[in-house]
Amino acid sequence: AYFTKDEFGSYRIPLEKQRPVFMVGAPGIGKTALACDLISLSYRKFGAMPGYLAENEDAEAIAKRIAARGDTPCIVFPSLDAFGLFDLQALPTPLLVIDYVPYDLNEDLRGFFETIKAFAQGHQSPVLIISQISRKADGRKDKRPLVRDLSLSMQNCLDLVDNIVFLYREDYYRNGNTGEAEAIFAKGSLEETISLKWNANLSSFL
Repeated sequence: AYFTKDEFGSYRIPLEKQRPVFMVGAPGIGKTALACDLISLSYRKFGAMPGYLAENEDAEAIAKRIAARGDTPCIVFPSLDAFGLFDLQALPTPLLVIDYVPYDLNEDLRGFFETIKAFAQGHQSPVLIISQISRKADGRKDKRPLVRDLSLSMQNCLDLVDNIVFLYREDYYRNGNTGEAEAIFAKGSLEETISLKWNANLSSFL
């Protein structure tokens, strides 16, 4: 949507309204796998090299997972400091992934989101921020995550994101391998659930 233009060449979503997308899910449910899939898809569609900030993940392992998806080139930053030193003007990225923001992070979380929002607007690039969620849903019969499962500090930052996407897999909580998964959009004009297919052998949603 960030790249869609009208007949006059103007972006359908004005730059001042472009904000990051926030993807949240339980530990190990497949957030990084989906992000790697999206990196591969964005490269195939736009041809420009995506970026991946592996702030709290193994950068080398992330790079291998992305490369395994059709030899997709990607710049993987091992830390926020490394990302800050990079010449961003030389990175016309079709997508930047930030993996991940700890769900219980309280220190200047809003300032972090404001910085990423400014990057998205300044570089006309979609940004996907990944975070884990608390285990509150584990005690419910319906274990689909809800906005109220987010920490208060994260709930206070939702006005800075375009949408929040909860990732859910039924077989994560129950025995079996149905391959059924859901991306639950819970904010903004798009509030719906999109069905996905999970390939456990490939750790991929493609």
